Amino acid sequence: MNDLRERFELRWQTILKKSAKLGLLLPNKEILWKKILLSFDNGFKCEYCGKQLLIKDPDFPYPRSFSLDHRISIDIGGDNKIENFAVICHRCNITKGTMTEKTFRSLLQALSKNPDILDHVFEEMWRGRLANKLERENGKEGK
Repeated sequence: MNDLRERFELRWQTILKKSAKLGLLLPNKEILWKKILLSFDNGFKCEYCGKQLLIKDPDFPYPRSFSLDHRISIDIGGDNKIENFAVICHRCNITKGTMTEKTFRSLLQALSKNPDILDHVFEEMWRGRLANKLERENGKEGK
C-alpha cells in the first residue's frame, strides 16, 4: 500500500503544478486518495479499457501504470471536481489526450476489433510528447 501512496503523491504533484499554472481550485486530496483506494479494492482496472492497472509498470513507457484523468480535460473547460477524475491506465491517458470521455470511449469501441492499434497509437503519442518536451527544453536553453 505504501507503493500506491507514493505513486499517488507523484500524481498529486502534477495536479498541483497544473492547477497553479491554470489558476484552478484543487480537488480534495484525501477524497481523491479514497477514490484510488476504492478502485484498488474493486480490482484496480482502467475505467476506460478495463485492463488491469499496476502501481508501477516495469515496462517503459509504462502503459499499465495507474494514472488520473480528467474526464473532461481542464484544457477544454473541465475542472478538478472529484467526479471529473477517472482512475485509468497510462496508455489510455496518453492516447485520450484532451478528448472528452465520450469521444475516447467511441474510439475504444471502434478499435475493439483490433486492440493492438491502441498500443501503436499510444507509442506514437508517447514519442510525440517526448519530442515536444525536448523541443521545449531546448527552446528554454537557447534563450
